[in-house]
Amino acid sequence: MKMLKNIRALSGDVLTLEGIQKSGAIQTFIKFLERRSGKFLVEICTTVLMIMYNFCKISKKRQEYAAASGLVPHLIYFSSSKRDGPPQLGNLSHPFSSCFMLSPSNYSFLFHFYSSLFFPLLWRLMGSAAMEMLCDFAHSEKCRPYLKKHHVLHHYLNFLVLSKSYISVNALEAIAVWLGEDKEMEAEIAKKVEVDKIVHMFKVAPDGSMLAPLLKILSTSDQISAKLGENTTFVTLLVERLSHRDAFVKLNLLKILKPILVQKTISPELIKSKVLPTMKHLEEDEGMVLVKNMAKQIRELVTQ
Repeated sequence: MKMLKNIRALSGDVLTLEGIQKSGAIQTFIKFLERRSGKFLVEICTTVLMIMYNFCKISKKRQEYAAASGLVPHLIYFSSSKRDGPPQLGNLSHPFSSCFMLSPSNYSFLFHFYSSLFFPLLWRLMGSAAMEMLCDFAHSEKCRPYLKKHHVLHHYLNFLVLSKSYISVNALEAIAVWLGEDKEMEAEIAKKVEVDKIVHMFKVAPDGSMLAPLLKILSTSDQISAKLGENTTFVTLLVERLSHRDAFVKLNLLKILKPILVQKTISPELIKSKVLPTMKHLEEDEGMVLVKNMAKQIRELVTQ
């Protein structure tokens, strides 16, 4: 355990990472992640994941090396287990037994108190780190075959409904990048249950944070654009958000609305009651010329 902690500290220095790779230690670290029970399970897995996080975070080549070495299924396990909490730890040995000269019956209360406080925190830390690494891997072309092999797209889509918005945005960016280079994913993402996850994220995500990756997805996929147009909740919320104070947010919202309108799946009633009045208002009252022009283009598009 001490050795792992020392390596974790060393991995924070970018100059050590090439040496760690050349030593063949990555395969050994990944074997540690195969453990599902035993002494100091959570501490060992957390430490190894932090080493892998430092190893992968600034280099696509090291991400590819880690993926080829078998890291992906372990990232899936820890990112999925994040919502379930750590395994049962009551029978595990623990540092309290060596820090205090106490019998097991005497330190039992201290151990369970410590476990209840800190093990769930460590488990959440592992889950967040695993999710972030999984999302980063989508940006590397050589990592994607390993992601496809283990059906990681399904996990990205599940990340969209998590309460942590930065993970959701990272997942949407991963989907956008991957979809841009692999249209085979389009049919899976366009399923109603998956489109509903995008709609949920749009409801809860901070204004502007998800607009760029969503726009990239809609620019790539007519099928997903059409499905979002069929979702009255999404279209209504999209139009309502055009009252935002930030002109650049409004411009991105209009850019998202345009490819959806092109698919002609928004109901005529919604266009008449929501879209057209809002476009006319922006044409007349908006100060930013780019927003006015985009609103005019959309109004002309729906009145053709």
